[in-house]
Parts: sequence; structure tokens; C-alpha cells
Amino acid sequence: MLTGLRSLNISSNSLNLHGINAIGDVLTMITSLSSLDFWKNGLGHAGWERIGELLDCCVLTEINGLSIKRLGARGDLEQLDISVMTVGFHECFGVLAHFLPRNASSLVHLVARGSDRDDGMALTKVLWPCLGCLTVLKSLDLSQNDHGFNVSLIELRNLIALESLDLRKCKLNAAGWNYVADVLEELKCLTSLNGSALYLTVRIGGLEELCLEETELGVVVARYLPCSSSTLTKLDLRFNELDSDCGTALAHWLSLLTNLSWLSLSGNCLDAAGGTVIGKAIAGLTTLRSFDISSNTLGKEGVLAVSSYLVGLSLLESVEIHDNLVTGEWKAVAAEFARLPALTRIVLLHHERSGLHLDDSTIIYIRELLLQVTDLYLC
Repeated sequence: MLTGLRSLNISSNSLNLHGINAIGDVLTMITSLSSLDFWKNGLGHAGWERIGELLDCCVLTEINGLSIKRLGARGDLEQLDISVMTVGFHECFGVLAHFLPRNASSLVHLVARGSDRDDGMALTKVLWPCLGCLTVLKSLDLSQNDHGFNVSLIELRNLIALESLDLRKCKLNAAGWNYVADVLEELKCLTSLNGSALYLTVRIGGLEELCLEETELGVVVARYLPCSSSTLTKLDLRFNELDSDCGTALAHWLSLLTNLSWLSLSGNCLDAAGGTVIGKAIAGLTTLRSFDISSNTLGKEGVLAVSSYLVGLSLLESVEIHDNLVTGEWKAVAAEFARLPALTRIVLLHHERSGLHLDDSTIIYIRELLLQVTDLYLC
């Protein structure tokens, strides 16, 4: 028996769970062992959970280059960063999940950002279900976890002390964001959501302007828009990762904003179906003067559908609808917008972004068709 052994590296040996069970008892007998490396052994979730159990019986102070204290073995962690960029945590999620409940009464800040993770399923099965025990947690950053992330596995309702939550770039769909919105109604301490301090303000209502650019809060706040239905004049939802399902979830609430004059949905993921439902929703917003739905994926069908719903908006002066995967039929598109009586500005095409160029005859035709437009962007 190597009774004086202090450091052991058995990485890259394909030990798997059976191998861990075979040497587990031996490891607990080496009382001098303080450092252990288990990298790349194909342990799987169960294997790492077994490692966690072994750590309870050993005097180890370090595993895979991480201190046991840092993994929460002592139950006194106040802050923890297990982001993918944080060196050492890869493959240790099972161990972390084993220790996490010990820190339920101490951990107040947890950062678990991802960036093109390849361990999304490990987090989904092992770590996320454990977060519900952290009842004193004040800030939780789970942004950029876009591989296998399922927000419903996290018992957010139990995080009663939570003040800040970030779920940006997690590719949540409309159902996921609605789940979040339902849960957050029960969390009374939350003041910051997705990096924005406007969440509580939106719930209170009476807003005149609301800028949520790059916050991905479109679906979450939608149910509270009626609280500002008669006061809100400007709504900015640019770059909110809104797809067609999110557009559908948002559309009904948009239709209630009877005083809205400025709306931007630029830089989202709305296709023809999403654009159509949005167009139908705003068709009755007779106070609307400026509308931007550029840089989506409407296509010709979506652009024509949107424009057909705008015809009744007698005050609409400015429209931006460029960069929507329209590659032809520009004359038909322009003909639809020619029906807008107050239109003075329209951006149909940005060739620097799309790489498209209109021939001279098409440009002449569109300019003659849109004589009332003083600011016409076709190139």
C-alpha cells in the first residue's frame, strides 16, 4: 500500500463507473492522498456522483486542479463561478451537485454561464435540478447555456431570496419564457432580469417609453403591457431573439397599446408566419407613426402580409423592412407600401448588408410609385 502517496493522476484511462468502483475503496485507505486527477475517464453522471461519495471518505483537498473547498465540500460557499470559461470545472458537475446542498444556507451568488458548451446534458441531468435548494441565493447567472438547457428543471420558485436572474442566450422558446414569467410572479425580491432593472417598472405600469433592446424580455413582459396600454408611446424590442412562437405570444398584448406611436422589432427571428401575426396585431394601432421590422426572416410573403395590415394606419410615416430575405418582386412590395397615405420614409433595401442591387428600371418604377416618400432607401 502506498501509504505516503500525496498526489495521484489517473486521467485518460477510460476507467468509467466500474473502474471507479473497483479502486474506490483503495483510495479511501490512502490517508495521505491530497490531490487527485480524474480527467477524461468517461465517468458519466453516475461516475462523478460516485467520486463525490468517495470525497466524503477521503482527506483530499484537491480534485482536477480544483480545491475541495472551492467545490463546496465544507458547506460555507458564498460565491461560486462554474462558467465554462472557468478552468477546472469541466467534468466536475457531479461532484459539485453532491456538495451543493451543503451550501444551501450560505451561497448567495452563483454564475454558471456557458459558451458553446458540449456538456449541456450533464448540467441538465445533474446540476440544474439541485439549484432549488439554494434558498438564500440572491443572484443567478445562467446565460449562454444553449445546449440542452431546460429552464423548467430548475425549481425557481424555491429561490425566494433571488434579486437578479440572467437567462439570456439560452435559446428559450415561448413556452420557456412563459414558464419563467409564471414563476417570477411568485418571487417578490427580484429587481433585475436579464441585466435589466425595468422588470418591476413594467409590472407597475404607467410607462411612456420602454426600451428592452437585447434583453430577450419580450415574452416575459408582454402580459404586463396592458398596465401601460394608454400611456406607452414607444416600445423597443430590438434583438430579443423573438421567433414566430414568441411573436404569437406577444401579438395579443401589442394590440392593446392604443397610444403607441413608435415600435421596433428589428433584429429578431420572425418569419412569414410571425410577421403576419404581428402585422395583424398592430393593424388597429391607429396612433402608430414609426414601425421597424427589419433584419428578420420574413421573406417576400411575410413582407407583403405585414404591409397589407399597415394600410389602415393613416398616421404611419416611417417603415423599415429591409434585410428580410426578399430577393425579388420589389415592385409588388413597393406597390403595397404606396397605399400608406402618410408614408414619408421607407427603407426597403440595404445592399451593403444584403448584397442585393436593384436594376435602374426597378428603381425608377419604385420612385414613381412612391412619389410621396421624401426619404426612400433602395440601396
